[in-house]
Amino acid sequence: MKLNSYEKVWKVEKKIYSLANVHLPFPIKPVEMGYFLATALILFILDKITPLLFFLPALLKYVVMPYGIMKFLLKKKLDGKPPQKYFIDYFRYLLDRKSDLEFYRQTEQQSEEIKIHWDCTSRNF
Repeated sequence: MKLNSYEKVWKVEKKIYSLANVHLPFPIKPVEMGYFLATALILFILDKITPLLFFLPALLKYVVMPYGIMKFLLKKKLDGKPPQKYFIDYFRYLLDRKSDLEFYRQTEQQSEEIKIHWDCTSRNF
């Protein structure tokens, strides 16, 4: 049985067609632009702090590398999440390892040890 749904009709995908009266050759999603600008800014800051990328031309550093990183971040999923959210959650977990968390909620400390006695010697047929 086929069930038609018109849910996609109400989810309009946002795209940018021009910037400051300059028409772009193809539409850009705002998320793509955000990732591209963020990675270009991070590479710019890293370039000024450490001279690791000084030998690369500016076009490669500030256009090609941010574009590749943007495509990677948009396509790759780690544990069902985007990579940046996965690493943020992972670092939060590493910083908060001392406390007992269960489903991201604080749990009470166990004051007594739980001992399990398992008798496997008796046979009941």
